[in-house]
Amino acid sequence: MENFRNKLKVLLETSTGQERKALANEMLTLGFVPSQFSDFFQEPKLGRRLAWMITDLAHLDAAYLSKDLSELWRISQTVESFDFKSSFTNYWRYCGVPIAQESEAINYLLCVLEESSYNTTTKSRALWVMELLIGKYPVLARELKAVLRANYIHYEKGMQQRVHKFLRQKKSELL
Repeated sequence: MENFRNKLKVLLETSTGQERKALANEMLTLGFVPSQFSDFFQEPKLGRRLAWMITDLAHLDAAYLSKDLSELWRISQTVESFDFKSSFTNYWRYCGVPIAQESEAINYLLCVLEESSYNTTTKSRALWVMELLIGKYPVLARELKAVLRANYIHYEKGMQQRVHKFLRQKKSELL
């Protein structure tokens, strides 16, 4: 593990997307999980690049990453060097939300959709994950609709289009 840890630390610092994909593949092959490198999240640049690499890991094997999501979420609560939590809108998009995390995830995702500090990409991913969750919990649909309507005027144009399309497609389910 120490060899891979050192390699990961050195290469992530200046990694390209292609290099991160290769590192994700190697992590998968060696059987390591991202939470084993939790100390990397305390360094902004290294942590961000590890977070990006975790998305690559989700593309390679969502089921494999799913086993580590609850621990990564726990770690994200302590990361202050960058907004690691916002990466979960992407992880959950590919892996789904672990059952034990659903309540916290729903609260977080609604918060993302309500607060102006999140960018359109993060909000759009949050909406995508909420779509999955309302499929499982239809009772959430009304709350989601209320949040989207209340914040619509504050969204950037791209997010407004996404929300409009979502509300139009889900009209019968959201009544």
